[in-house]
Amino acid sequence: MIEFRQRKYAKQDLMPDVIENLTKKGVDFEIIDPKKAEEASKVNSMSMVLMYACRNESGYYEIQVKDKGFYRYTRKLLEDYCKMEIKTADESTRTYTAEDEHLGKMMSVIELLALKYKLSIVYKKK
Repeated sequence: MIEFRQRKYAKQDLMPDVIENLTKKGVDFEIIDPKKAEEASKVNSMSMVLMYACRNESGYYEIQVKDKGFYRYTRKLLEDYCKMEIKTADESTRTYTAEDEHLGKMMSVIELLALKYKLSIVYKKK
């Protein structure tokens, strides 16, 4: 029987594209240093931190978000309403990692998060 191996992609950072897209659409967000992510996520229940957005080795578009209290609503928002697949949910760091196969959908979800929450984006220019 013939078995096809899954194509490997190089991991691609999409944070510059996310920042450009949100700026173009006029959506409010804040760029923070990676050291301040923990503090920014704990401000209040309406704070959300986008830890990263990338295209992973499998070719899917992946985001990781951090909120104040590991709320079930965040999981429900990503999974049920935005139809993204939750890959990991880490209660100790209060992060959800979700992925989808469409770049436009990922960008729309990030825009929705920025409109609903006070979104902080972890980004360090290289």
